[in-house]
Amino acid sequence: MDAGRSDLFDHECVALMMIFFGAHDASDPELNDRQHVPLGTYESNVGEIISLTRLNFGEDVGIILISPPPVCHEG
Repeated sequence: MDAGRSDLFDHECVALMMIFFGAHDASDPELNDRQHVPLGTYESNVGEIISLTRLNFGEDVGIILISPPPVCHEG
């Protein structure tokens, strides 16, 4: 995962990060195999996003994760 550009923000002034996930992040493999991400990979990616946010903006930065609506998933 690309850590992105760390020079875009004054890190000391960031108190809260809101991370939005799009509908493609919850795509069904039977309906959209090209953009589907297995649940384990998705969980790992979210953990890495949180870790990178804390690494770049400090352990005290608030993090809000905003997801798409739930999909029908059995399992």
